Amino acid sequence: MKNYIFFGFFLTLFACQFTENKENEELAKGDESIDTSLAIELGEALFFDSMLSLDSSISCSSCHLPEFAFADTARVSKGVHDQFGFRNTPSIFNLKGKPFFFMEGGVENLHRATLGPMLTEEEMSLQAPQLLERIASNEHLHQNFIRAYGEGYEYRDVVDALVQYQLSLKSLDAEWDRYTVSGGDGEWERGRALFNSDSLNCSTCHPAPLFRDDKFHDLGLAHGEPLDYGRGRLTFDSTDYYKFPSPSLRNVALTAPYMHDGSIETLKEVIELYQAGGGPRKPNDLSTTFQLNDQDTQALLRFLESLTGDAAKSAHHRAQSNG
Repeated sequence: MKNYIFFGFFLTLFACQFTENKENEELAKGDESIDTSLAIELGEALFFDSMLSLDSSISCSSCHLPEFAFADTARVSKGVHDQFGFRNTPSIFNLKGKPFFFMEGGVENLHRATLGPMLTEEEMSLQAPQLLERIASNEHLHQNFIRAYGEGYEYRDVVDALVQYQLSLKSLDAEWDRYTVSGGDGEWERGRALFNSDSLNCSTCHPAPLFRDDKFHDLGLAHGEPLDYGRGRLTFDSTDYYKFPSPSLRNVALTAPYMHDGSIETLKEVIELYQAGGGPRKPNDLSTTFQLNDQDTQALLRFLESLTGDAAKSAHHRAQSNG
């Protein structure tokens, strides 16, 4: 009898697991039959609309500011009811092809990654039925969702629209993209040589063209209480403790403050961190230290600034002009 009970339990568990995996696959895949341009338009409208948060106090753009390359200027972002997160908000440019999301790397597709802040209590904290009711009560949005996804549009379609908008955010129009073809001025060439040199070793973790390696590294920075174990929060493997993914350096001049906790305010301070072989906790993954004179530091900064896209730079200048 116990065998039959165990077998029944196993079948139930397998069925639940299969259903969940199937749902995950469906959510990750999205709807290939939709009008992508309309989905992007819908996603953009939602991205800037505070209806996505429980108390209608914040939108996606509250933490992903277009004028700062869709990153945040705060050390950590603030969610509903003035609740603060514990990590710095990254830029969301060039997400296509990214193999994982969040700093533990525990989410493997953008649909699931988009759900995180929408549902998390400390961030937007709005559940699916409530958001669908809000969309249905907005005649313009409601009709556009019908046009894009059909009469029976669902919550997964709302997530998909946001994903389509995020995937449309590309930044590959920087000085670097032009200078690698035609050559830059002397200072830029000096900065590029330093960036690619064996002594600095920047390009190993930040390879072109996206300037990220999608791997995890320990810079010796994790400190304070409670400690942020980075990748180790997911794997429970001590060799993963304090490791965080290398961010893209595209638009890095606009995305301060830096590091997983927003603890470093300027690019010059970031360079100084690397010169010192990382943070105070040793050993870490930085195998070398180096020294730069003022001229070399300026050349390296010049190179990093050349990774700022024209569109991102224009959005920043417009925001500054408008006060």
